[in-house]
Amino acid sequence: MKKLILLLLFIPLISFGQVNSYTDLQKINSLEQFKRIAIENGYEKSKYQNDVNIVEYYLNPSFNDEEVTNADGAAFYYVDNKDFRFVFKENFLGVNIEYDDIYDSVKKDCRFFDIIPRKNLEFATYSCVLKGKLGFVEEEGFRYIHYFAER
Repeated sequence: MKKLILLLLFIPLISFGQVNSYTDLQKINSLEQFKRIAIENGYEKSKYQNDVNIVEYYLNPSFNDEEVTNADGAAFYYVDNKDFRFVFKENFLGVNIEYDDIYDSVKKDCRFFDIIPRKNLEFATYSCVLKGKLGFVEEEGFRYIHYFAER
């Protein structure tokens, strides 16, 4: 009985369908690969693409007549510069296991590069096998992984 109670307590901590490994991110080298990884991990393309230079995917989205109103996660590909971003939503305990696992892998396997600002976020970036830099930041219940393509 104790094991069942413990199992039921931890089920909400596990989130299914998000990008969940550094290996997934390493596979993204084009818009086509970005779409493949997003689709394979349960994201669906936004019905409302506001900017032709940004391809948007959402995890378990809710829509109204004009936009996405809620989602468990998001993925964006920036066509002009080949950057991409994954957004992870924290659970009610303030954690996201997939994000934490990816970040831990990157900190272990890569070296810190620099702090790179994007709008109101400052990303701690790491040099890895990828040609660009991977950046990580947490803000207001969301965790972001942004790939800065080499320019």
